[in-house]
Amino acid sequence: MRVVVPFQRLHPVTKKVVDYYRPEYVHLEDDDGYRLLMQRLWREREPVIIIEQDIVPWPYAVEELWRCSCSWGSYSYQLHGGIGIVHGFGCCKLTTILMDAVPNVWDEPERWDVLDQRLFFAAREVGLEPHRHRPDVTHLNERHYNAPERH
Repeated sequence: MRVVVPFQRLHPVTKKVVDYYRPEYVHLEDDDGYRLLMQRLWREREPVIIIEQDIVPWPYAVEELWRCSCSWGSYSYQLHGGIGIVHGFGCCKLTTILMDAVPNVWDEPERWDVLDQRLFFAAREVGLEPHRHRPDVTHLNERHYNAPERH
């Protein structure tokens, strides 16, 4: 099982949990680093599990992704105070089926925080959707813990 952890500021809890999988930690040097990593993974053409720098999968969540026959699997996580997302890269599996379906998706530069959207819409155009796995994984980014107060 190949696990890749892209990061700029790796959360120590994430590291402690995912070290079990002997992941490849990839420090993203700049705003284009994530896209360049994805481009490299597409060139290498191996199924991969991505776990982002501030995500903690529950026990056996990674194994469940790996064993699933889906071409693209994703766990939701809390974002912006409670809005779950299905197609984010937080904890997901990307396979060669997906890579073959959208081979040029990473050719153009794009902001790191919309790359998951780019993949989602490109894959949808060719009839692929992420398979949602449950329960959600934990997002440790403090900005996303609570919904903003409404007055």
